[in-house]
Amino acid sequence: MAALVPSAPAPGTPLLDWVRAHRSDVCRQLSETGLVWLRGFTASEPDVAQELLTLLGVELMEDVFFSTPRSVVTGKTYTATEYPADQHIPLHSEMSYLNTHPRLLCFHALTCAESGGETAVGDLDAISRDLGDLPARFHDAGVQYRRVFHTGVDIPIDVAFGSDDPSEIAAIAGRYQMALHKVEEESTQATYTGPGALRDTVTGQFVWFNQAALHHPARLPASVRTTLTEMFGEEGLPRQSYYGDGTPISDSLVGEITAIMDRHTQYLKLHPSDVVLVDNLRWAHGRAPYHGMRTIHVAMGMPCEGSYRKPLFA
Repeated sequence: MAALVPSAPAPGTPLLDWVRAHRSDVCRQLSETGLVWLRGFTASEPDVAQELLTLLGVELMEDVFFSTPRSVVTGKTYTATEYPADQHIPLHSEMSYLNTHPRLLCFHALTCAESGGETAVGDLDAISRDLGDLPARFHDAGVQYRRVFHTGVDIPIDVAFGSDDPSEIAAIAGRYQMALHKVEEESTQATYTGPGALRDTVTGQFVWFNQAALHHPARLPASVRTTLTEMFGEEGLPRQSYYGDGTPISDSLVGEITAIMDRHTQYLKLHPSDVVLVDNLRWAHGRAPYHGMRTIHVAMGMPCEGSYRKPLFA
């Protein structure tokens, strides 16, 4: 279970000052559990997330906007995914659809919802055990993602790439090993491959690490999938996922994966000024639907790549 760990020694203790004095304890706890939840401190500045990661000696990363909408707050601090409040964000591993992804995430709660809005987390090692031989299979195969950017549907291509300049979009695509081509006048397809799972360098176990289920059309409500298919055809759906060689992933398998991840979902009810540090290679995360205002800032760092999971801070 995700546990509530260090709380403020006295009301009003500034979080960043405390972390500065207890850096080794925070790093040790993070190495041991993969998740550190800090509560009761004063932490109202908008850039707390990135400042905390910097105190831990972590190289900050810029967000990529390929998958979900979010906004820049300041520097390398961003808003958490700006999905509609009534929608559930399933467990996922940040940027696991790319070959370069952050090892550490820092979530900072500023305003918490009147109801709902819990931060969801899931233990990837426990999920991987229940998935049986799937992590090993996906480790060998990888996952191919296909995005088709249609005008007025999903995230616009200029938002996804942070530019409306075709040459700059092409350069960014090349940086992330994406293949781009026009499928019609107003639509562009991006195809790219990410890891399917990671192999732990200490235990040798395979760890589930991808967004195959999240990008698969089987996750769409049936009526939405039918409408999108009628509009664009199977090949033109805005998001699809396949095995690395392009072989289709069955709807039934996506259902099995989703059921197991749902079974391992835990919910953290954050309070204002709470901060949660997450090892992205050990815990997946998501969000419950909510009512009212909710402001969560996030920073990410410690870029890593490849198909292995090494000890944190090694």
